[in-house]
Amino acid sequence: MPTLEQSHSRLHPAAAPHAQPAAPRALRVAFLLSQYPAVSHTFLLNEVLGLRARGLEIETVSINRPDRPLDKLPALERAEARATHYIKDGDWLRAFVLTLVTALTHPMVVARGLAAILRLRGLTLR
Repeated sequence: MPTLEQSHSRLHPAAAPHAQPAAPRALRVAFLLSQYPAVSHTFLLNEVLGLRARGLEIETVSINRPDRPLDKLPALERAEARATHYIKDGDWLRAFVLTLVTALTHPMVVARGLAAILRLRGLTLR
């Protein structure tokens, strides 16, 4: 059982006489985009690159693949496309496995998501 002083030091690190400040962790942010990279999203590319340059950890996730084939993208966009996670990547087996793993590891999250979907009015499977 920790002593009162140890508990106080954990809750108030400045109160600990020899405490070393923890190194600040980079802020981690995910950008969810409809299509990335894309010609019409140049400002988003600049935003992502600017935030990374400032030390933020940016993950890019896109619903759809880039608007051009990889070999037609400029080098910077090609690198972004390779680092981006795609929701509709065409790999149905991977999507199924990831959905199953998520359902098994976070069943309440999946249940809340399904409940939210069922509350939507006028929802069709299409």
